[in-house]
Amino acid sequence: MISLVFAFLINWNFTAIVVISILLTSFYSLPGIRLRSKFIVNTLTGLIFYGILCPLAGWSIYPELPIPWAMIIFIFLLGSGIAITKDFEDVHGDKVYGIKTLPDTLGIEKTRRLIMLLIFSSFAYVAAAALLGLVDIRYLGILVFVPWGMHTIISLNPRGNGSDSLFFIKNIMLA
Repeated sequence: MISLVFAFLINWNFTAIVVISILLTSFYSLPGIRLRSKFIVNTLTGLIFYGILCPLAGWSIYPELPIPWAMIIFIFLLGSGIAITKDFEDVHGDKVYGIKTLPDTLGIEKTRRLIMLLIFSSFAYVAAAALLGLVDIRYLGILVFVPWGMHTIISLNPRGNGSDSLFFIKNIMLA
């Protein structure tokens, strides 16, 4: 309730994003809807929240600026790969509760390759966007993280204690 009051004080765009975020996160675990238990939807839910709504929330504070579509596309692609890493942490519990995830359905190695493709695509997109003038050329600096990101993905171990994906996510956030 407090977040809605503060959102309302900022503007209508921000309020709408907060309401959508509250609904999305509630539906993720709400019995009867429980988006977490739906194949692919579980990953898309987190991706929409972190990859689209959070960047749009930042934009909505200054709606006079154009929507930063180029950066939202980058965050969406990067977030796609990161969102799937969460499934590595939950492999055992997902099997126990019958929740279908990409590692469970595609297999560990194919999922790992998909994550690498998505994250590499996000970096390639930033390079193309910078070269085309869609984002400032200084964003090319992010490319220094490509080798580190690929190494971290290769190091993911879903058979471990679940700390690998947390390690990856924390490192991505740190970067």
